[in-house]
Amino acid sequence: MELREVNRMMYLRPDNGSLVDKRTHKEYNFSNLSYTPGSLGQCIIQSAADAVWGPSSYLKMKVRFSNSAEAIANITVGKNGSLASNLIESMRLTHRSGEIIEFIDNYNLLASIIKTWNTDAEDSKKLDSLLGGGIGVLGDVKTYEVPAAAGGNSGILTVDLIFPLWLLCGCFNNKDQYIPPNFLAGSKLELKFASNLVTFASAVPATVAIQIEPSIVLDSAKVYDSVAAQLLDQQSDVARSGLQFTYSTWFNNSSSTSTTQINVDVQQSASITQKVLCVLRRNDEIAANDRDSFQTESALADYQWRLGSTYYPQARVQLGPKQQSEAYMQSLIAWDSAPCQYQGHKSEGNCDVSLTDFQVEHAEAAADANSVSPHYATTLEKSGVGLTLTGEPTNNSRSLNFSATCKDAQARDVQIFLMYTRIANIMGQNLVVDR
Repeated sequence: MELREVNRMMYLRPDNGSLVDKRTHKEYNFSNLSYTPGSLGQCIIQSAADAVWGPSSYLKMKVRFSNSAEAIANITVGKNGSLASNLIESMRLTHRSGEIIEFIDNYNLLASIIKTWNTDAEDSKKLDSLLGGGIGVLGDVKTYEVPAAAGGNSGILTVDLIFPLWLLCGCFNNKDQYIPPNFLAGSKLELKFASNLVTFASAVPATVAIQIEPSIVLDSAKVYDSVAAQLLDQQSDVARSGLQFTYSTWFNNSSSTSTTQINVDVQQSASITQKVLCVLRRNDEIAANDRDSFQTESALADYQWRLGSTYYPQARVQLGPKQQSEAYMQSLIAWDSAPCQYQGHKSEGNCDVSLTDFQVEHAEAAADANSVSPHYATTLEKSGVGLTLTGEPTNNSRSLNFSATCKDAQARDVQIFLMYTRIANIMGQNLVVDR
């Protein structure tokens, strides 16, 4: 019998090992039906006793353009980012007890990088079509044509967008655990919508009004009563820190420079870090209404990360025009996408960014902009064999520092994003989040 099983010659019906009784997608509305660019949206997630599977939950947005002019209005989104991700300037998820689960500022810039560097070519195409409403080509400028007014009625263009929540919140990107009921039920999601100036790579005419209609759709599951009872029992076991849910999130550190020197300390304490990246943009492009606000630069002559007394890499990275190979390799390693990085399985990110794309020079016109979001990253994982939860700790006495020399003196925006692990301890109606 055992030999037959080893040789895959057992022909019995597989056991039903599912602990889920029912599963469906449930929709939750925001407090207002619609929002304008620059406003703050809020949704109370009334998921009650449902467990939620994060990777297949999503944010649904209808973006309605209304044109009162008697001429067609063309509104452009740049090569970097997408209409859906560009619209979200920051996000905050707060537990009903008041504990902040996640907060990410400058989220739209981070999203433009994640969707390029954390997915392969096929998934990037799918993701780009969902985030852009099926308009445009991956890595190209996307133009939305708003009809002209006619017969006294405004021209209307409605774009349906789907935003996977794993891209928005790290707690929805856990592929090993359902989100437990007492983690999400009653929590508040806040989205700060970006201004037209930041979202679009062309000026939005004064005759065009934009309305955003968001809602959340959660992949919800009802577990069997016996399972729910065990989960409640674990949550009440305060001596063991209750029920634990692990997820990754990002900390954002903003600064700027107008010289050739950059020196930034990342002010965040974390027990387990994963990667860190520095993103450079020109200030005049962020504020211009005819530029891609999310075009990043390969602008450094040299750089190095330091955590405590350890340097990443040990020798300072030297760069030059069309000589970005080491910076490109360091970024691939950080995103788990270096060639044959792990033995026997596909890399997690497996991005398709090439060195040629990475080295594209800065462009003035949005149509000529670099579409692969070059940046300067390093991995902070201690283990090189693909283990999880092995990242370096950071604290006040062991700070993370980035020092670099720019190839020219420009007014630049310097954004640093640190990815780290958080553990939520769920104890009854309360939540304590460890860093």
